[in-house]
Amino acid sequence: RGATSSTSNSGGRSASGSGVAPSFGRGSFYGGGASVPYSAGLRSPLGIAPFLLAGPALIGVAALSGAWLYGVYSYPYNQQITFNNVSAANSTYPNGVNQTHPVDCLCQQYSVCGCDDNTNSTYVDSLLGNGSYNGLNHSLVAVSNNGTIYINGTLPNGTTAAGGTSAAGHIVPSSTSGYLVLVAILGKDLRHNSSIWSEGFLQFSPRSWSSVSMAPEKLSAEVKKLNTIKEGSASILVPEGPQDVFYNPIQQFNRDLSVLAIRAFGEDRIARVASRPPGRNHRRKRPKNGRDHRSLNTVKSGPEGQGQITDEPPTKRQKVDSEDKAVTQEQDPPEVDQPEKPQDGSNESNHGHRRQNPISILDALSATGLRALRYAKELPFDTVVTANDMSKDATASIKQNIKHNGLEDRIAISTANAQAYMYTLAGNDDGTKYDVVDLDPYGTAVPFLDAAVQALKSGGLLCVTCTDAGIFASCGYPEKTYSLYGGLPIKGLHSHEGGLRLILHAISSSASRYGIAVEPLLSLSIDFYARLFVRVKQSPADVKFLAGRTMVVYNCDAGCGAWSTQYLARNSIYSNKNPNNIVWKHSFAQAPTSPPLCPHCGFKTHLSGPMFGGPLHNHAFIHRILDYLPSLN
Repeated sequence: RGATSSTSNSGGRSASGSGVAPSFGRGSFYGGGASVPYSAGLRSPLGIAPFLLAGPALIGVAALSGAWLYGVYSYPYNQQITFNNVSAANSTYPNGVNQTHPVDCLCQQYSVCGCDDNTNSTYVDSLLGNGSYNGLNHSLVAVSNNGTIYINGTLPNGTTAAGGTSAAGHIVPSSTSGYLVLVAILGKDLRHNSSIWSEGFLQFSPRSWSSVSMAPEKLSAEVKKLNTIKEGSASILVPEGPQDVFYNPIQQFNRDLSVLAIRAFGEDRIARVASRPPGRNHRRKRPKNGRDHRSLNTVKSGPEGQGQITDEPPTKRQKVDSEDKAVTQEQDPPEVDQPEKPQDGSNESNHGHRRQNPISILDALSATGLRALRYAKELPFDTVVTANDMSKDATASIKQNIKHNGLEDRIAISTANAQAYMYTLAGNDDGTKYDVVDLDPYGTAVPFLDAAVQALKSGGLLCVTCTDAGIFASCGYPEKTYSLYGGLPIKGLHSHEGGLRLILHAISSSASRYGIAVEPLLSLSIDFYARLFVRVKQSPADVKFLAGRTMVVYNCDAGCGAWSTQYLARNSIYSNKNPNNIVWKHSFAQAPTSPPLCPHCGFKTHLSGPMFGGPLHNHAFIHRILDYLPSLN
C-alpha cells in the first residue's frame, strides 16, 4: 500500500488522503502547521532544517501515552507567532495583550511529521484560541519557562494528504487531528508554578501535571542537541559543543573536487565496460600480436608518458622521440562485476531503476560519513558505497546520517580498522574489490597504501589525501620524510611539487610489489595538504618501467635555485629483424649526471629523492572535470 500503509512514515500525498485529515486553519493544516506531511528528520516543505533531541530527559504525560518512544526531531519555526492573550488583560488593555513567542515543533523519530513554519492567523487562532488556558489545545501545545511554545507535530504512520495519484487508505476523523495525544517538552524547561499565568504566558495549570512521570534519574540525563550541516546535496547531524566524531569544514574543497574526479573516472569506466560485447564477463585473452583494437583506453608508459582517456580505439604502437622513450600500450577494459545488492536485499536503486554494474566506492576513514553521503547522492551513476571507521561512535554517527539522508539502500557501514578491512580483499578476484578507494586520514596516508592498492580492482581509482605538508614539502625533518615516503624532500619554490612526487613514489613503490602499475590522473598541493587521484592497473609488464620513471634531483637550494634530474634506470627501445616487433630494454643509467657544484653559480648542490619522475596529471582527465564546471551550482 506504499505511503498509506500503517507501517509507512514517508507521508506525502495520495489520491484522497489517508490516516488523519488536517483540521486546523479551517481544515487546511495539520496541528504542526504543515499542509503536506513528510518523514520526520527531513527538511520541512518550507525549508526548516531539524536537529535531533535524544535522551531520557524528554518526558511526557504518563497517563496518556508515556515518554517518547524514540528520539525527537526539533523543527524551530523561522518566524515567531503573534496572538492575543486575554489572560494578560489589564486596565490599559481590557481585551487582552498581543504577544509574540518563538515556536518549536517536535516530531518523534521514525514517524510521519506535520511540522512547518506557519504564521497564518486562522491556523494560530485554531491552535491557541484566545490565549487563555481554556482556549488552548491541550493535546498539542505546551510552553517552556522561556516562553517558547512547543507543538507536538507527530502524526500516525500512514498519514498522507489528499491530492496525489496513489490509492488512499482510510481517513480517521479526530478532534485532535489524529496527533498522538501526548503533551511532551524538554523536562528541564518546564515551569510548574502558577505565577507565570499572571504574566500572561500560556502554560499548563499545576493540576495538569499531577500524572507526569518525572523520575529524577531521567531528568538528570543530558539531552544532545544536533545541528544540521549541509554540504553539497548531503547534510549531516553534528552535536553542539565538543565533537565525538571529527567533522572538518576546511576540507569541503577536497570533497567537492573528489566528487568531480570520481564522476570523471566513473563515467569513463562505465563507458569502457559498456563497449564490451554482451555476455563477455571475463577477461579476454590478448591476440598473439599483443594488440586489442576494441580497447578504448591508451596509456603511455615511461617517465614522460602521458596516459589518455580517449574515445578512439588505439592505433599502431608509436615510438616517442626522447632518451627515456615511451610507447602507447593498450589497456584491457575492466571485468564486468555483478552489482552488489542493497542492504534490504532488493536490486533497486533509490533512483527507481535496476542497478547495472554500479561503481563500488570505499570511504576507508569515514568519520561522519559525509564523503560517502555525497558520493551516493551527487554522482550521476549508480554507486554502492561502503563507509568504514574503526570508531563505534563514528559508525553510529554514520548510521544516523545515512538515515537522515534516506540512503539506507546505497551505503553499507563497516566498523573495522581500515588496513585490516582492506587486507581482507587482498588476493581476491576483482569481483569483491572496489572501483574506488578514498583515503583521507589525519596526517599521512602512507600506512594505508599497501592495503589500499590490493583492495582495488584493476583499472580502479585511488584517492589519497596527506595533510603532513610539514613533512613531505619541508626540509625541517628529512629523516622523517625518508622513513615515510622513501625519499628526501626538496628545498625551494618547487618543494610542493617535490612533495607530490614523493607521495607518488610511495604509492608506486607499494603497488609495484604486487605487479600493479600506477598512472597519476590529477595531483594537487592545496593549502596544507596534498590530494592525488591515481589509476592503478594490474600489469607486471608496466611495472618494469618504474625504475626508469624514478629520479633523484640535484638542487642548488643555497645558490641560484637551479636543479637537474637523473633517472635511476633507462627504458629504451631496440628493434630486431622484424621492424614491427618493438622490444623494450631496461638498463642501468649512467652516473653521476651532475657535478657537485652548480654549473651556473658555483654553489654546492644537494640531493633529493628518489621520487616519481613521470607526469603528474592526465590532461584528458582534467579537461573532462573542467567541462563539468559550467553546469554546476
